[in-house]
Amino acid sequence: MSERFDLSFEQFKAIYNAVGGEPEFEICFSNKSSEYMIIKYKNEVSFQRCGIENGSGEVFFDSLDELFSATTIDNICLKEQWTNIEYIVMETMYNLFDRNDYITVCRTYRALRGLDIMGIN
Repeated sequence: MSERFDLSFEQFKAIYNAVGGEPEFEICFSNKSSEYMIIKYKNEVSFQRCGIENGSGEVFFDSLDELFSATTIDNICLKEQWTNIEYIVMETMYNLFDRNDYITVCRTYRALRGLDIMGIN
């Protein structure tokens, strides 16, 4: 892993909006024992706890902004807990809190869609 990159919500939102299909974003918080997932759908977004035995609790929101401000399962409010995120893994491949992975994702979407979402040099 390269150096840690402190991904802002605005940077995450830019990637979220740029990615097509139904991408999954796995989230690990430093103050929670479970991992969580955001799934983007065409007209909504879901948030859920990962795991076979204690997973799900899936809740749906109209938008990422609505999810960001809401208190969800396990009393998680992304707006309040953002600084406790250890990592966000996009599609099981890219840790968006890893500087090299973040740059790779941004460059990919800039090349594919002409989007400039990096926000870093």
